[in-house]
Amino acid sequence: TIPLVEHEGVWQVTKEATCKDEGEESLICSYCGEVLETRPIDKLSTHSYGEWIVTKEATCTETGLRERTCSVCGEKETETIPLVEHEGVWQVTKEATENSEGEESLICSVCGKVIETRKIPALPSVGSDNTWIAVLSSVLAIIVIAAASILLIVFRKRKKNR
Repeated sequence: TIPLVEHEGVWQVTKEATCKDEGEESLICSYCGEVLETRPIDKLSTHSYGEWIVTKEATCTETGLRERTCSVCGEKETETIPLVEHEGVWQVTKEATENSEGEESLICSVCGKVIETRKIPALPSVGSDNTWIAVLSSVLAIIVIAAASILLIVFRKRKKNR
């Protein structure tokens, strides 16, 4: 008779550990395939998350949302995206006149909120302000001087040609 051969085993992973569940490895006999012993494998300490995917864009009135998924166990992680700054355009909300200041506001093009307001100076009064008269007088004086200079040049050329 030939005596029985002692079991001779090799450790093999029989269940992979994931980030959610423990795994298992077994000592399996190389001759007969009998499982001689099993021991647990600690679950993975971290998830293997993919890239963040925005599921809802943030605006100036509502927060957004983004998520990513673990490629091993499928667990999802979500995160809030904070509000974004208002985006606006300056608009005249009260026209300036000769008697009163006007006003313009920076109004958000997304939610309509007034972000900032600033004054528009009152228009100069034509009757009480001599600025316009001084400007017009200066322009008229320049035109008269230019015309006189042109006439003088023309007169001298004619005189020379005679």
